[in-house]
Amino acid sequence: MPVLALILTCALWALSFPIIKALQLEQALRLPEASSGFLSAWLQGARFGLGALLLLPVVLRMPRPTGSELRQGALLAVWGGLGMGVQADALAYTEASTSAFLTQAYCVFIPIWVAIRRRRRPSARVLGATGLVVLGGAILSGLRPGDLSIGRGEAETLLAALFFTFQILALEDPRFGENRGRPVTFVMCVGIAVLALPVALVMAPAPGALLEAGSSPAAWLMVGLLAVFCTVGAFVLMN
Repeated sequence: MPVLALILTCALWALSFPIIKALQLEQALRLPEASSGFLSAWLQGARFGLGALLLLPVVLRMPRPTGSELRQGALLAVWGGLGMGVQADALAYTEASTSAFLTQAYCVFIPIWVAIRRRRRPSARVLGATGLVVLGGAILSGLRPGDLSIGRGEAETLLAALFFTFQILALEDPRFGENRGRPVTFVMCVGIAVLALPVALVMAPAPGALLEAGSSPAAWLMVGLLAVFCTVGAFVLMN
């Protein structure tokens, strides 16, 4: 069951790449003066703020988050917020398929980190599985060798994958083994929104840009899809 849940998580998370790319194109037409950094911060604030509101009725029916759940949620907010913020900015400079492929670099970073921590070489099974993940991701994303050049978008996506590595390691930390997934996810969503919105406010090209970025029905439809499927759905399952 956990493996099936994680496969569904990947499917839900995969939706975020084309949706974010489409949202950025739509917003760029309405706000040509807005920087990619502003749009990225605005998106994280709107997406995870809405995700927190969707989770609020569920969390209110449960015992309040414990200290351990608050700590884990805060860690996930920092690492996940950094990762998704950088990843969203990167999508302004590279294709969604390339971003999806390079994001899987955490599948390489995690075995390397574990090998360093344990001071033991990865097994042949781990190396083979890592190679299959990279090859499968390249095939499914339609990536061709000639498409892969390291520009700003690609470099930022690799940095995002590094942040996601520490997010996943925070999830598996034995100290948090008794934590409940939904309160942790709620704290994470609140944390990312709280971190992102001040950044968006500082980077806004005009006082009304925060409202203008989400003023179209298309923008809110895409933010809603991201909040329901790629945020609440994916992260409740993963966490």
